[in-house]
Amino acid sequence: MPDLMLGISLRLDNPSRNHCFGSLGRLGRALAETQQPRELERRLLSVVVDFKLDAYSRILAYYLFIAYNHYLEDKPIYQHTAAKLNAAVQKLPPYLAARAVVKVSK
Repeated sequence: MPDLMLGISLRLDNPSRNHCFGSLGRLGRALAETQQPRELERRLLSVVVDFKLDAYSRILAYYLFIAYNHYLEDKPIYQHTAAKLNAAVQKLPPYLAARAVVKVSK
């Protein structure tokens, strides 16, 4: 299921007629309940740092991670994942990285 949710969070130029796009906020909430959170985090962060992808897709992954992190109930895990996202953000183009820092305290 996380694969599907990640897929519908991305945007395409020419989607098929029946392609579904998801709300990042709602997807983040659903992903916060995954049984494999570390794998999900790893995959989202790998999209954020992947310089081969377009900046828009990388920013979508960033916002999806923020939404996911917002719904985490464990404060120490929230702080740890926010710190990991802040490290990944440094790999974004400078004009994006300057504005894409997440507060670590919750």
